[in-house]
Amino acid sequence: MSSPEPGDPLTGGPIVVEPAALEALAAELDALAAELARDAADVLSVAPTFPVALGGEAGWAPGATATSWASLEEVLVDRTRALAGTLVGAAAAYRAEDAALSGHMGRGRPARDRVPR
Repeated sequence: MSSPEPGDPLTGGPIVVEPAALEALAAELDALAAELARDAADVLSVAPTFPVALGGEAGWAPGATATSWASLEEVLVDRTRALAGTLVGAAAAYRAEDAALSGHMGRGRPARDRVPR
C-alpha cells in the first residue's frame, strides 16, 4: 500500500477549523431546532382532531400519522440540538488548544536563539 499523495483530495492537506464558523453553524442549528420544536407541538396539538373531524376509521390513520410525524420531529430536535452542542464544544476546544499553543511559542529555546518581534 502506498502512502497518500499530498494533493490527493480524499486524504489531502491539513484541516482548517474556524471556531467562529462552527459557532455560527451551531446557532443556525439551534434556530432550526426551535422551529422544528414549534412545528412538532403544532402537529401534536392537531393530531387528535382528525378522528373527531373525519370520524372513526377514516380519521384514525391521519391522526396516528400526525402523532408519528410529531414524534419524528421531536427526535430531529434532540439530534439537532446535540449536534449544535458538539459544534460549540469543538469550537471551544480549538480555541483552547490555539491559546495553549500560542502560550508555548518561543519557550524552550535559549534567549540568544529567540527572534525579536
